[in-house]
Amino acid sequence: MTAAESLDFRSVLTKISKVPDRFRDFAVTGDRAATEFRITPKLQEALLLAGVPNRLRGGTTLFDGTDLLNIALHLKIGSAQRTMLAWWTRELSRPYGEFASYRMDYVACCPEPHHAGECNYRIVEPDSSLVDITSNDPSLQVRHSATLTIRRKWPEFPPNMLELIDSVRDIGFLWLPGVLRDDVDFIQREKVADCVGVAKILNLRAASLGVTARHSVGRALTPPFSSPHSWTEFLVGDIWVPVDPVFIDALLEWELLEEGKWNRYSSIGGILVRIGATWRPSVFHNGEPVQAQYPVYRA
Repeated sequence: MTAAESLDFRSVLTKISKVPDRFRDFAVTGDRAATEFRITPKLQEALLLAGVPNRLRGGTTLFDGTDLLNIALHLKIGSAQRTMLAWWTRELSRPYGEFASYRMDYVACCPEPHHAGECNYRIVEPDSSLVDITSNDPSLQVRHSATLTIRRKWPEFPPNMLELIDSVRDIGFLWLPGVLRDDVDFIQREKVADCVGVAKILNLRAASLGVTARHSVGRALTPPFSSPHSWTEFLVGDIWVPVDPVFIDALLEWELLEEGKWNRYSSIGGILVRIGATWRPSVFHNGEPVQAQYPVYRA
């Protein structure tokens, strides 16, 4: 482990230690840690010596999956989780014009392949329009494709919005267990949060600074895949500008965004498509929500 990686190592363990053990699920074996997070046996040994939370059951050491996710994101260990962030920053750094277009596919299969009658799919697009599709094929396949055009150029923030962004400067990025993700008291006390909590805090503080804000959830379009994301948006003139300063701080700290071209006041809205203020299913089969995949391509 290099000196720089050792610093990251200590930093992420300090953040992880802020989460009480009662919120952990010790279910990940060392073998899974190596295959799913690229945390090698040697690194596991170093983590254990440094005090990473764990449980010993039946002679097997178990880790918490959220802890391992944070370690994989913070350290340069070639994890799939860190690679996905590199797709984010690669797409953000592409030299587009004022707008960019993408094609997002809705891929799903029949959850009950032997049911009577046809499969009736309902697709909910980001603009809330509905598309109904009937199929006799239960296999996993593209059920619908949507073309999404996203703004790439954003107006500058006025002073009150810059002040609001700076109000979360003392919060470090840490993926939190589900029950803590929007726990404002915990976040403000421990100074760690992921995108869900940061968005909630910015929205709660907006009114006191005269900022019109809204909570947003949707997908980040980062070919070849898209992924769910949460953020807040400020109304500048007649344009809603996506804001996610703590996440940008993390990407800069991890050297995934270029210092000088990006800062905490930049918008990552160029890859975000908003679905709404709260999560909702996007694919239904015979009236029931089903799991789906959302691969994305540059249009």
